[in-house]
Amino acid sequence: MQATRAEAVGAAPMGERSSMLMRAVNMNLRSLSADLDRTEPVAFFCECRLPRCFAALWMTNPEFDAAVEAGKRWLVVAGHHPSGPFTEQAPRVPAARTSSLGERPARHVRTRARAA
Repeated sequence: MQATRAEAVGAAPMGERSSMLMRAVNMNLRSLSADLDRTEPVAFFCECRLPRCFAALWMTNPEFDAAVEAGKRWLVVAGHHPSGPFTEQAPRVPAARTSSLGERPARHVRTRARAA
């Protein structure tokens, strides 16, 4: 039997939120917060199955990276449950690109001049 498209992308049962979707959201947050100080906490979302859960899991980017890489589990607040068992298809933290000096490259941000 062939899997449906929804099953292939980690969709949750009807009425539940997909933990795979929430991991993708958290990976996006991780990417967008890459330039923060390593000790600055970031509010990542609970990856549970409850469609109306927006509980925050406060952790630094290095803590998030370690949890994702070592955990083999979904990140949920106490008492919440994922939409299904953990899968190896869950998004992983990409390796940080570094310069030849071992530092992250500077991020250049273009700004607009303000009208006087």
